Amino acid sequence: MSVTERYCRDVAYLTSDQDPVLTPPLGMWQVAPSEATNFITKCLQKAGAKSEQAATQAAMMITADQRGQYSYGSGLLDSCVCGLMAKAIDGKSEPKIIKEETRGTAVVDGNSGLGAYVASFCMNVAIEKAETAGIGCVVCHNSNHFGIAGYYSLLAARRGFIGLAMSNALPSVCPTRATKPTLGSNPISCAAMGMKSEFVLDMGTATAVRGKVQEQARKGATVPEGWGVDENGLKTNKPRDILLSGGLMPLGGSELHSGYKGYCLGMMAEILCSCLAGGQLSSEMPVWRDQPPQNKSDISQCFIALDPKRFNPNFAGGLQELLDKMHNLPTSGNSPVLVAGDPEAANAEKQGQIIFYETRIIEIFRKLGIRLKVQLPRLAK
Repeated sequence: MSVTERYCRDVAYLTSDQDPVLTPPLGMWQVAPSEATNFITKCLQKAGAKSEQAATQAAMMITADQRGQYSYGSGLLDSCVCGLMAKAIDGKSEPKIIKEETRGTAVVDGNSGLGAYVASFCMNVAIEKAETAGIGCVVCHNSNHFGIAGYYSLLAARRGFIGLAMSNALPSVCPTRATKPTLGSNPISCAAMGMKSEFVLDMGTATAVRGKVQEQARKGATVPEGWGVDENGLKTNKPRDILLSGGLMPLGGSELHSGYKGYCLGMMAEILCSCLAGGQLSSEMPVWRDQPPQNKSDISQCFIALDPKRFNPNFAGGLQELLDKMHNLPTSGNSPVLVAGDPEAANAEKQGQIIFYETRIIEIFRKLGIRLKVQLPRLAK
C-alpha cells in the first residue's frame, strides 16, 4: 500500500503529540476568514494544485463555512487532498469548452480539476452568454465535488441574473423501493436577488447528507428513522448499516411520506447533468462506503444564468414583494417564517469577520497541517 493510500484510508494516527508546535488546544476555534483561506490554499497547493485552482476551491470552502455549511466547505478539505495526492483530481488542469453550437449553450470538459474551479469557470461562461443571449446554459463532465451548489447560483444572482446550479454525485441514495445506492445526493440550487433580500435555495435530494450519518457513527449514536436503509432496503437507524451496506433515503424518506418526490428530483438533476453533458451516470461511479474512492470521478454539472429583465423589467421588485409577504406571514409560535437562504445568510453575517470551527473541522485541520507541514491558522484574539 502506498503512502498516499495509507494516508487517505487512515489519518487517525496523526495525533497532536506528534507535533505539539503545530497544534492549538482542542475546543472551539475562532479563525479569521483570511487565515482559514490561507491555510486551505496552502494545503491544496502542497497536495498538488496550482495556485488558481487552490484559491478558487478555498474561496468556495470559506463561503460555505461562513454560511454554516461546513460539510461542503472545510469538511471537504481532506477528501480534496486525498484526491490530489492519489492523482484522482488533476490540480494543474484547465476546463475546456468542447462544444458551443449556439450563443446560449456550451459543453465543458472539466479535465478532472478541483470541482469549485471547474464549476466557477462554467457559471462564468453561462453568465457571459446570458449577458448577450438572455440565457446561458453550460453543462460539464469530468468534474469533481463542487461543494455547495449555492455558491455558483449566487455568482449569477449577485450580477442580476437568476442562477441555477446542480450536480450528480457518487451513488449514495437508494431510489424508492430499491436496495442499491444508484443516485447521488444530487444537489439543486436556485438563487435570485430582490431589491433588498435574496432567495437562495440550496438543497440535496437525499433526506440527510452523508456527513451527518458519519458524524452519528463517530459518536456511536443512532440516526432518525427515514435517513437511510440497510442492505435489504429496509429503514434503519444504525449509521454503519447505512454507510457500509445500505444507502441514504431520498428527500422525504419512505414512499408513504412522499420520498418518491425526492427520488424524482434527484433524477431530474441526473438528467440535466450527466445525460445532457454526456458524462457518467451516478450509478456507473464507485459507491462511496467508508472512504472516498481513489479513482477519477466523471461528475457532471449544469449551470444556468437567466436574465429576468428580458421577461419582466420589475422582476426584482416583484420578488421582493413575494419575499416580504413570506416573512410577514402570521405564525403559530414566536419564530418567524423564513425563506430559502435566510439561515445561511444569518450565519454569514455572524461569521463575516470570525469563523467558528468545531472539533470535527479542527481535527481535519490538525491532521492535514501535520501531514503536509502547513502552519495551522492563527486563532483570532
